[in-house]
Amino acid sequence: MGWVTGVEPNARLRTLAASRAQDHGVPNVSFVDGLAGGLPFEDSSVDLVWCERVLQHLNDPHAAIDDIARVLRPGGRAVLLDADQGTRIISDLDPDVASAFIRASLVAVANPYAARHIPAQVRRAGLTLDVGSAAFIFSSDMLLRSQVVQRAADDAVESGGLARDVAAA
Repeated sequence: MGWVTGVEPNARLRTLAASRAQDHGVPNVSFVDGLAGGLPFEDSSVDLVWCERVLQHLNDPHAAIDDIARVLRPGGRAVLLDADQGTRIISDLDPDVASAFIRASLVAVANPYAARHIPAQVRRAGLTLDVGSAAFIFSSDMLLRSQVVQRAADDAVESGGLARDVAAA
């Protein structure tokens, strides 16, 4: 049986992850302090890296992908899943409201077009690329239930990127 190590810079989230793993009886897992661009592992020491919805939050995603390439063993695999805020689809909102929300969400993350850059960044890091793609189509009901989306809308209103009446709509 293998071992899983989660890397998280936020101590509160590391504690939460460890608690959830313990509550669900997940064996062979640990959580360590670290950043995507400075992984706390030796060169060529990791069989699999799973990096999901991280690159969009980084000012330097190239450094993270280069570091992933550094820690992977020969023949290792990296799964890089991320969002491209410019291609978000909201199925049942008024098109003008949806466009305003999408424009506002582009400034909410450091790297809003993360997913579209992954293929070039992976090749630049010297990794072999095997690409898959998926689209998530959000309903307005799904957005309304999401605390993350609610916070993003509130932040966009506060920063002036989204009008309060548009956020309410």
